[in-house]
Amino acid sequence: MTVEISSLIPLRKAIIISSVKSPAEIPKYFAFFKRVPVYKILPLKFYVNMGWLIKPIFGNMTKSVWRLFKSMLSGTSPTFMKWAMHAVLHWVPKPLPGKIYHLMGTRDFIFPHKNIEGADYIIKGGTHDMVYKKGEQVSAALQAILTDETA
Repeated sequence: MTVEISSLIPLRKAIIISSVKSPAEIPKYFAFFKRVPVYKILPLKFYVNMGWLIKPIFGNMTKSVWRLFKSMLSGTSPTFMKWAMHAVLHWVPKPLPGKIYHLMGTRDFIFPHKNIEGADYIIKGGTHDMVYKKGEQVSAALQAILTDETA
C-alpha cells in the first residue's frame, strides 16, 4: 500500500514494514506460484482453513496467538483471500520517488530480509507479523523515523 500511495501522492516520508519496494526484492518462489496458480483451483473453503499450512511461515506462535491467527483467517472472506493471493503474485512495484524507510525482520519467510536492498532497520528474530510479535522494537524504529528531521 505504501508503495502504491507514494506513487500517487508526494510524501515526505514513507515506511515499509515486512514488505518489498522493488521487483528485485520479490522472492523467486513467487514466480513459481505465478506460473502455476494453484490458488485458482483451490475450493474457497480451503482459504479459511489453511492456518495449519501457512503457520510455519509466521514462525513460533503461542497458543493465544495461534487462536487469534485462526480466528482472523476464518473471519476473512475466502473470495478476498483468493483475490489477495492473485494481487500479491501479480503486483509489480513502481519505483519510489522519495525516501523509503524499510523495516524487516531476520525471520520473515514471506519476504526474506536477505533480498532487501538497504533496509533501514532489521529486527532480529522478526517474522512477517513482527508488528504484533515485536511491537516494542518496531515502535522504537518508527519513533526514530518519525522524529528524524533530516528526511
